[in-house]
Amino acid sequence: MRNRLFMLSLTGSLMLVGCSDHAHDHDHAHDHDHQHAHSHDDAHGHEHGHGAHVHGLGNAEITLEQSQIYIRFSVPAGDLVGFEHPPSTDTQQAAIDDVLAILERGDWAVPAARARCEQISANAQTAYSGSHGDFLVNVRFHCGRLDRLNSLTLSLFEQFPAIERIDTVWISEQQQGVQQLTSRNDVVRIRQ
Repeated sequence: MRNRLFMLSLTGSLMLVGCSDHAHDHDHAHDHDHQHAHSHDDAHGHEHGHGAHVHGLGNAEITLEQSQIYIRFSVPAGDLVGFEHPPSTDTQQAAIDDVLAILERGDWAVPAARARCEQISANAQTAYSGSHGDFLVNVRFHCGRLDRLNSLTLSLFEQFPAIERIDTVWISEQQQGVQQLTSRNDVVRIRQ
């Protein structure tokens, strides 16, 4: 079952990459090879092993299995701290530490109360590839009634306004779905 859900998760991730629009709101002064259907000078699709690196865009993979919810979230570091490179000053390190503490609390991920879920773990880290960095977060819940879960709120937009959209994919043993979240709608609707 775990391998099946992993493959579904991978499929959902590929769906997210394929369905997301490619916003270009700012300029980067470096060049990279791209695998896009169009050409441009500003680089946004950098791979870090956790999905595409696109400014303003977070990605969340939500797996529902037995009595557990697993959330894997990634977002460009620049969207949360204003810079992407590894910290070079104490002030920059403090900014990263503050964001890591917020993300590790995990209280920004809120399953519907009717599922009777309790957070059992959360961890966050930064990952860098060249001049680009991402925050990577894993949150896990144990639910008394996972079968009653019909929504999951990801309340990150108010605290981190540079996040414009979160592309989500959710996968259960019976269903899967894809949804784009924004500051106007931060609730993942889950149909089991």
